[in-house]
Amino acid sequence: MSVFDIQKKSNTSAYITMGNVTVYVDNSTGEQIVKVWKTARNTGQISDIHNSCFDIEQQKRVKL
Repeated sequence: MSVFDIQKKSNTSAYITMGNVTVYVDNSTGEQIVKVWKTARNTGQISDIHNSCFDIEQQKRVKL
């Protein structure tokens, strides 16, 4: 069974961790930032899975 750890950083951002995967969500600037990464259990090495935000000027989601 996996346990979620949710760390609210502000009213518009948080880190959500389940096992070795962490999701960061932030809408403080209206950009709807989403970052996802995993941490190798044996080495602690971090690998990006997904990075994106909503480009306000282009009005579409873009990868970072």
